[in-house]
Amino acid sequence: MQTGETHADEPTRTGAAVSADGSAGEGDPAGHRRSPGPLLLALIGAVCAVLGLLPWIVTGMRLPIQNVWEGPPPADGMPIALLPFSQYAVTLIIAVLVTGSLAAGAVTRLLRHRTGFRLWPVVLGVASVQVVALVQTTLTVEDGIMQRREAVFYVVGLAAGTAFTIALGLVVMILVARAPVGVATVAIAVIAYPASRWITGLVVPFGSEAMATPFQFAVSAYFPWVSAVLFGVLLAWCGLRPLIRIVSWVIALALLWLMPALFTAMGSALGTRVLATRPAEMLDYGVEVFGAAIGGLADQGRLLVVALAIGLVGTGLRELIARSKGVRSAV
Repeated sequence: MQTGETHADEPTRTGAAVSADGSAGEGDPAGHRRSPGPLLLALIGAVCAVLGLLPWIVTGMRLPIQNVWEGPPPADGMPIALLPFSQYAVTLIIAVLVTGSLAAGAVTRLLRHRTGFRLWPVVLGVASVQVVALVQTTLTVEDGIMQRREAVFYVVGLAAGTAFTIALGLVVMILVARAPVGVATVAIAVIAYPASRWITGLVVPFGSEAMATPFQFAVSAYFPWVSAVLFGVLLAWCGLRPLIRIVSWVIALALLWLMPALFTAMGSALGTRVLATRPAEMLDYGVEVFGAAIGGLADQGRLLVVALAIGLVGTGLRELIARSKGVRSAV
């Protein structure tokens, strides 16, 4: 009995075979589009990771002045470091790492249906650059700090936090590359707020805030809206079909609401030197700041409205375009 559906093991009218995952087989011209080889895929991952580091690269990559440095800063400047290790640059560290992973995930999602595509070389390329950056920076800082308990705790804490961020970014990258749209949307939403700080860090590089030009100062007033626009575009990409994707919208908007408070709390707790060797008190202080920040997020409502509006308008436009294409195909 004719059902009007094409099964995975049946030929299409053009003679193309459709595989079980919905990708085209050999008979379909799209099936002849081969994936880049493993070396090129690894290079793509590495390039994405390096591009993620761009807001730090434009600063000159001089290690920020360290509170636990042995003696005064060197006369010729702090040494070169591939990551901005500092308790005052935690947001930037997260931003440059997760943005590289997110970019690699987006590229691999575009390539995933090509014949012979493999994800692992891209993951290896991203991980190689980021792990090398972590090791080089850790060794550079360790070589210059005081041999005291708080200094060791400082380096270990930053290294462990950076390693966790690398792992989180790789997980998000894999989900973006492989997961259904709804799941990928939530994965991107987890890191979208720090990724928005990547853009602001590129416009006003770390350490140059006091020397910002009038243009940079004017643009910085719009920085809070960057995250709203990114989340709105993300929601538009997600869409509302099937309706279960409403769950992804709710989670994404909740993260947009909570992330500024979370990063405020994290920055305040990690930036308090007297708590550097008292992690329990640092955690308590961070929780206290988070609660206070959540209570003062009245302005976040405007960002939620903007993100929701962009998401709805974008989804509506996609529906109109899809319907117009359907009408033309029917004609």
